[in-house]
Amino acid sequence: MTLLIALAVLADAPAHAAECDLRSVRPPAETPDAIAAVVSSPEDDAPVRLAVGSLVLARADEVCGAEALVRVVSGNYWYNVGDAPVAMGGDRLCVDPRWLQPVREPWLLAMRPPPDTAPDERVPVGSLLTAPAESPVDCETASLRVGEAEIAVEALAFARPADEGQLLAARRVQEAWTHHFGPLGLEAVPYTDWGFVGLPMVRFSGRDEIRATWAAEDLVTEAQREKAVTSEGPRREDGAPYYLHFLGADPRFADLWARPGTLVVLIALIHGWSDHCVTVLGRSPEVCTVQVGDLAWYNGRRPDPLGHSDHFEGRCVDFRLFRSDGSRYEAYWNQPDDRPGRPDAYDAELTRAFLAFALANAPVLRVYFNDPTVHRDLAGVEPSPGHDDHLHMCFAGE
Repeated sequence: MTLLIALAVLADAPAHAAECDLRSVRPPAETPDAIAAVVSSPEDDAPVRLAVGSLVLARADEVCGAEALVRVVSGNYWYNVGDAPVAMGGDRLCVDPRWLQPVREPWLLAMRPPPDTAPDERVPVGSLLTAPAESPVDCETASLRVGEAEIAVEALAFARPADEGQLLAARRVQEAWTHHFGPLGLEAVPYTDWGFVGLPMVRFSGRDEIRATWAAEDLVTEAQREKAVTSEGPRREDGAPYYLHFLGADPRFADLWARPGTLVVLIALIHGWSDHCVTVLGRSPEVCTVQVGDLAWYNGRRPDPLGHSDHFEGRCVDFRLFRSDGSRYEAYWNQPDDRPGRPDAYDAELTRAFLAFALANAPVLRVYFNDPTVHRDLAGVEPSPGHDDHLHMCFAGE
């Protein structure tokens, strides 16, 4: 109501005033797990998704009727779901005022830009900035006062509001990652507005890299291409990746999320497994690479939009079965490779060894996998429909 009154006052102000209030995009109380508002531009009816966690300059304007006219300062590209594009810095949109709230977060974190986008060097990625003051500013301002500095609005295009809880969660994962793999900037640890944190990735593949993967792995059909690896984590000193991520049919970034404690356990497990696999089992580092699939959706919404019944709490992780040929593609314990000329390379011995290592070295709560020789030999591994091509592992803890 306060925002509506403020916008109404602005609407009655002289045209030359053109003052806007800085607002944070949050879901209305009646839809607390909503990821984005579907909105439109006053000049274009095509739908756009204004994601939660975005920053905007807002004012009342007759062009938007009862809605607020906003100029997007920073767009939250991590909430990349739905068919409509995500609103980014510079977009002008008509928005239901219920989505616009005062900026409560005391910080802005300069996240790295999305794939195929160059960073803006005026605000180095990883910079932790004081959130701008909420006093009205010129709607067309070229800069905002951030702490003691005036920073160009365009340079804040990928800055995310952050509160102490979000920073604490992200730093916890950052510290675990740094302990096991080496230095990591805070900009590489995305966080959600519901307490989950994203599994850090060193690099997300751009469009050309994804096409190159399709060619290298002989991925011809759309179904095959959905299974391509799309991002990678850290690399060992010998150059082999510790872990990779495959997306499947999910929207990009939509399945990377988990409780901070889960990621701390997962990072330690992957690091320990890599050393064990190479030094104890004598396997090739490339073959030992862990391929991670679904973690969780952005929040604990049920039913899970990713189609899971057991991931919503942020404690479960899917892993591909290990292969003996180094290919970064799926394997089934009971089906041949669906690519002509490719061998059936499911490595039952290595998959069993990974599960045994996890059960002995991590707080594993449950595992689903359907190879009968594996769940016969390992207590704690159970069969479950749909788990012929991956391991489903859940961890105990907070």
